[in-house]
Amino acid sequence: MDVVSSIRPPLPDLVIHQILQILPTKAAVRMSFLSKQWDGVWCSTPVLDFDEGDDPGKYDNDHIDLNKILEHRKFINVVEKWLEFCEQEEQKQVLLNKFRLRMMRYVPGDYDSIDKCLSYVFERNVKELDISLRISRLFWGFSWQIRLGFYYCVSRTTLANAKTLTVLKLEYVRIKNLRLTKKQRRRIKNLGSSMPVDTRLLLPNLKTMYLKNVRFDKHALLYLIFECPSIQGLSLTSCHCENSDDFHVISSSLKSLEIEHCDSRTIWVDEAMNLESFTVSSNSSFLDDISLCDCSNLKYINVHAEHLKHLTVSDTHDCLKATINTPNLVTFSFDGFSKSKILVKAPNLKALLFPEDFRKNFSSPLLYGVKHLVVVMPNSQKEVSDIPEFRHALGWMAPSTNQLSLGEENHQQFLANISLEGL
Repeated sequence: MDVVSSIRPPLPDLVIHQILQILPTKAAVRMSFLSKQWDGVWCSTPVLDFDEGDDPGKYDNDHIDLNKILEHRKFINVVEKWLEFCEQEEQKQVLLNKFRLRMMRYVPGDYDSIDKCLSYVFERNVKELDISLRISRLFWGFSWQIRLGFYYCVSRTTLANAKTLTVLKLEYVRIKNLRLTKKQRRRIKNLGSSMPVDTRLLLPNLKTMYLKNVRFDKHALLYLIFECPSIQGLSLTSCHCENSDDFHVISSSLKSLEIEHCDSRTIWVDEAMNLESFTVSSNSSFLDDISLCDCSNLKYINVHAEHLKHLTVSDTHDCLKATINTPNLVTFSFDGFSKSKILVKAPNLKALLFPEDFRKNFSSPLLYGVKHLVVVMPNSQKEVSDIPEFRHALGWMAPSTNQLSLGEENHQQFLANISLEGL
């Protein structure tokens, strides 16, 4: 029965479009059952949001429920119905601003439907893409290595037509190494100069990328960023690199980088000359080393990392402001400007090094006029005193000293007892 037509005269198509645009996609689908006139109209709205629902916290404690498995099947049916409408010729001309797909019970059998969704939204020149594919509890009993095989994989083929994307959000997916094969490199080389450089890359217009609970193949993050020549904002949350211990970021366009609770032993940011803000928050025992090099516009650093041991910062903005809260930090090397304001909370810091280039460019602002400098450290740190760079840094800190003594003390925590004479 055509409910809407039986109550009042049909509404103009423009009015129907406006109504459906302000409704969530689920509600718009339900509305399509009220009248033949409404049927399928929701498919042509510029914003589509398929959300399976359920609170993640509640789902974590849930048991395997056959009813919910059936609900997931109904959800997939709605998505597949939308894909059927997409086959109509007039639908192919409709542009799409934003597409969101959120599943709470993803199973490998959904793979083809997701492939079709992405293929179609890229054809409609989608600008914002938000994909979250949480694996069904049916597969939670498997080991991580086996469960990884059930993840939806993002590859070069997946993103081959994503040229119009400006915002990308991915959650609970696996990203493969996007490096070109030899055959692909030869094919691009044969195209010669007739093909603009940016169009050879997968995501030439991407500005912002959010990745959460993403599993990277080895070097996948490095090559993914390489495919984004215009990226300005990158956020990584609870991500993990398979068969690798490092997050390596190289980008001349990146302005903001946030890394939270990721499993990585090393974070290395290099040749990021436009990077302005760098934030790390981690309580992971894996994170051991952070290195920021050649980041000449870096103005803000905020590092809260409980188990970080080594931090290197070089070639930053002359007015850098940094907050470093690292209770287990052992060494901190800084090569920057005297105008920088750096707050360091690191009770276990054993060596603070000022690199040679830094010492050449700036006179010591620290202990000028000190005649006798005594540094006392525990026996376990004696090897630090043998490093020439360490001795040279101490000499720079106190350029007028005529006696430098390095003593030892049996103590669990590093002591830097400085005896000042001649002030």
